[in-house]
Amino acid sequence: MCSIIVLATLLISFGASTTAKELEKTQKAAESPVDDLTTLCDDLAFGLYANLGAERPGKNLLFSPLGLVSALVKLARLSHAHTRSEILDALGLGNRTEAAVERALSALRALETSLAEQKVDAQLDIQTTLPLNSSNQETGEKERPHQVERVPSTTESSDKVTLTNIVHFKGKWEQPFDSRQTVKWRFQAGGGEVVEVPMMFRDDSEELRMLYDTNCSTTVVGLPYSGRLASLLLLPRTELRTLELCLSISKMNFWLSNLKTGLAEIRFPKFAMKKLYTLESLLKSTGVQSIFSKSANLADHLEEKDLDLSQALHEVELVVDETKSKERGTSDVTLGFSEPHRIVFDRPFIIIVYDEITGFIVLIGKILDPTEE
Repeated sequence: MCSIIVLATLLISFGASTTAKELEKTQKAAESPVDDLTTLCDDLAFGLYANLGAERPGKNLLFSPLGLVSALVKLARLSHAHTRSEILDALGLGNRTEAAVERALSALRALETSLAEQKVDAQLDIQTTLPLNSSNQETGEKERPHQVERVPSTTESSDKVTLTNIVHFKGKWEQPFDSRQTVKWRFQAGGGEVVEVPMMFRDDSEELRMLYDTNCSTTVVGLPYSGRLASLLLLPRTELRTLELCLSISKMNFWLSNLKTGLAEIRFPKFAMKKLYTLESLLKSTGVQSIFSKSANLADHLEEKDLDLSQALHEVELVVDETKSKERGTSDVTLGFSEPHRIVFDRPFIIIVYDEITGFIVLIGKILDPTEE
């Protein structure tokens, strides 16, 4: 059974004074059901990252822990007995009372809805569709409208259904890159191949949160989006493998707690990427197995009996661009005679998109070649 990870509210200090954005996030944290989000197993984030990397060496990776939780929450609502136990164990809820489980499932669902509703701040679209029109009679929670997809059944007693979990994300940077300075740049892709990518640029007139982790030989850059989401950009000094061995929830929390404010130029690739996996292949390492078999315990308390989950898909898309919405005035910059500090993402790196209020991971991507969709 996986260990329980406490997702405490992340209150990161950027100096002696408290900014309006920090106050807003603190207020939102106080209003959100954070206490019920204490049970995310890291197998759904960095454990899955390690397994995917081992199965797909030399390939870009992109998946959404938040999307997977969305799918598991929906399946937990529609399952019972052994199948439900497997799902709750994967979510870190296996040793909880039924009341605590319901609070946590509702909180996870509320977090998903809250993040997805921030259309102004970031385009985060999460869809988990199952062909069920009944509401959950145990909890009284009504499901959102969803499409129906059926595969003709070969038996009279079973309906074959397909679950589709789609996560699309395009964030709006709090401090955008300047699209006028995006240029072609050489990128040292995985396997030693050199590709040409459009490279975005942001000068050192804006403060940047960053650190260098000597234990992981990695430069860590924190870039917030407009709103409550932010990204960690992880650039290893040499081999990506050294960084991958460091990845964990505790290491991520260490980075977030130790980012320092400074000035640096940054160049970062502009790219769009989409990946499609089956949930069965993603979740097999977490112990969620019976739901994909004939022994699945589904829909016992619903009008539709003996459902057969024939396929479950996880599709994730990430779009990274300048997101410059309007012209800004020129900032006053103190001129000096030293070379500015530069951080250039011209080799394989990792990107983590997360919720600053709860620490919940929305997306994880390993970018070996930004030109590969």
